[in-house]
Parts: sequence; C-alpha cells; structure tokens
Amino acid sequence: MSTPFATNPGLVASQAASRQFPPRRTSLFGGGGGASTEPSPAVQEPFGGNLARDPFLTQMLSQDRPTNQRVLPQRPLMQDVGRDPFMTAAGQAQGQAWDFKANLRSEIQQGSKAIRRLLGPGDPDRTVLSRNILVAAPFLIFVWVLSMWCHLRHYSPEACVGLTIVLAVGSVSLLLQGYTGKSNSSVPLLPLGCLCLLAVSGGLFFGLQGWDYHWRQIWWSHTGSTSVGRTASTPASSQIDAALIDFWESEATFLRRNDTSVDPTRGAGYKDQHFYCVAPIMSPQTAGTAMGLVNFWAIGVDCCQTLGSFTCDASRDVAGGYGMVMLDGGMPCPGCNVDQFQLAVKKAEAEHKLVSAQGALFLRWTDKPREMRLHMLLLGLHYMWLSIVCGSLILVTLSGFAWYYGIGTQRSAESEGSLHDNARLQSEVVK
Repeated sequence: MSTPFATNPGLVASQAASRQFPPRRTSLFGGGGGASTEPSPAVQEPFGGNLARDPFLTQMLSQDRPTNQRVLPQRPLMQDVGRDPFMTAAGQAQGQAWDFKANLRSEIQQGSKAIRRLLGPGDPDRTVLSRNILVAAPFLIFVWVLSMWCHLRHYSPEACVGLTIVLAVGSVSLLLQGYTGKSNSSVPLLPLGCLCLLAVSGGLFFGLQGWDYHWRQIWWSHTGSTSVGRTASTPASSQIDAALIDFWESEATFLRRNDTSVDPTRGAGYKDQHFYCVAPIMSPQTAGTAMGLVNFWAIGVDCCQTLGSFTCDASRDVAGGYGMVMLDGGMPCPGCNVDQFQLAVKKAEAEHKLVSAQGALFLRWTDKPREMRLHMLLLGLHYMWLSIVCGSLILVTLSGFAWYYGIGTQRSAESEGSLHDNARLQSEVVK
C-alpha cells in the first residue's frame, strides 16, 4: 500500500534535476541583448537545505537540523573608566574583567607609600607590639574614666575619685620611668605615660561635662520618686524629692485632679537670643484668687512669644498631665539658663498678677514621660559616642606619631647610624 508522501529517492532526484528555475536576465546595460540561458544557482535555504534538489528536505543531515537552544547575548565586560575615560583600550580589554579588589589594593599601597615618603623613614626599631600598646592603653583608659564619671558617679562619687587618682599616679610613674631610663621594656614608657595621663585628664573633663549636661538629669528621672495625685495647690516644698509629678485623677477619661492644667494665656517669654518660656500650672481654685499662687511652672525654650502663646511640649494637648521635674530649675541641663527662666517668671508675675511660691518647681509638661526619659537617654549616649570619637582621634594620632618616630626609645649606636643612613637615602630620593 502506497502513501501520498512515500517517495523514491531516485525518482525525486531525477525530478529535481529536471526542474529548472526561470532564466536570469542580463542587465539592460550588459553586453548581450537576449536573455541568458544559463540556469540560476539553486536557492539555498538555512541549515544546509537545497530546495531545488531536495524540495521535501528528505536528504537533510541530522547535524543540519535546527535546534531549540537559545543563544544568550554576552554581557559586555566592565572597563576601567578611571584609567581609560575614552575607552581607547576597549578592544584590548575585551575578555578581561575589571578587578575592583586588586585596584583598591593597589590604590591603598600607593597611598601608604606616599604617606611614608611624607613622614620619612621613622624609627627602624619600632615593633607592632609597641604600637598596639601605645594605641590601646590610652584609649581604654580614656573610655574607662569617661564611663566612670557618667555612670559610676551616680552610685559612688568616692569610688570615681579614688580610681581616677590611681590611674593618674600610674601614668605619672610610667612617665618618670621612661624619663630616667630605668626600664628595659621594649615599649617606650615616656610617651606611654604621657598619653595615659592625657587620657585620664580627657576622660575626667568629658565625664564631668557629660554628668552636668546630661547624665545627672537622666539618672534623676529614672531613680527619683513619682508623686501621684497632686494638684496645682500642692506645696512645692513637699515635692523636692520628686522626679515625676502625676496630676491625673483619671487618665482614661482625661480628668485631672481639680482640673489642674497649664494656663498658656498667662505665660511669658524672656528674650535673650532665645525665648525662655514659662507658664503657670493652675487650677480653678488657685486661678480665682486676686493674686494666684503658683507652685509649679511649665518651662521650655523657643516655644512662646513675649506674652502668652505658650506651646511648649504637651501644654496644649488634652492628654498632657505629667510634670517632669527639672533639676536646679534649668533646661536643657540642671542649672542651665536659670537666670533667664527666673526673669521670665518675674515678667509673668508682673503682667498677670501672679505670685511664685517659695521653692516653686520648674517642670516639663508631658503626656508621655517614658518617651521623654528615652529621649534624654539617647542624648546622653550620643554625647558619650561623640566624646569617644573625638578623644580616640586625638590619642590615636599622638600614639601613632610617637611609635613611628620612636619618641622616648633608647637606641643603640647601630640603630642611630642606620636611622641617619635612611634619612640620607630618603633625601636623595626626594631630590
């Protein structure tokens, strides 16, 4: 039984050979005027198929068959634009990827060589161990003293004083040993003692500043007592040990005891580059008298005008009902700007017929005392971080110079001679 597509290879080949395409005409401007009788070459199909001789592609070789594999475009190689901004070496760089780590390593090496040429030969006897001790010891002493005076002082100021004296005496003893040359240590004791003494002094200075400006108030806000259920008529002298005063009757219903709140209309501001603002904390009982007695003042900076318009913290918020006691009546640190706030109080007394009670407390009126404590804590930690960065930069720089040039080391005659030879060679290279 024969099929429609069954073909005889010999018959197909003879039919393909007998089939001819139309003759190709010569050009109008060619030499011959008639049509050419030469057959045109067979049309070549992709993948090696010859339709003229094999119209059904029965003789197609297996290797000529199309495949389903996709040829992905090659990703262009990165070129070093810094070295070749106009890409003139793109052809030569083809096939070679730009190595970022190798280039960075070479740049660092070139930078270190330039720094060494700038600094000179340095001490030929310097060691890595002495460098690590000169850098690490003063840095650790600085951080320890700073932390003591910002944290340990809250628990025991006497311990802070004693430990600081011990560190200072030890630093002076190292300095004297290095100066007299009685020690045979490989670490230069003279610069080590000087750097340690500088670290003790710097840690003490930054620690005292941090305690006065941040950490005294932070520790007081966390460890002081919380006075609950107070009113505007509560005597201020009875709250001298309070860190937080709660004026709420029922916080769920926003009901304060005796309707105690900040009166922003009776506030006043003293202008001295900044506005130092005060406003009385009053209740209907204290506000209804001829001369209102004020036991508590809400304070702030740059949140009011000359008279009235007090908007500091949560004074205009219905959820406000806590007073964070500011130590020594100062803000933003204990004792800061006390004179300016006192002048603002006198101004409010004269303008609004008020009387400030003896020992009246200055508060920051807030609705979220935890967030206010957290904010003060973050400011204190930020101060410590900046102090450590600044102190470490100074100490590490001085330690590096002392180690590189061998300050305070005892050199032998051979070391001195090699040092002079290195300096002479360095000068010749520079010339």
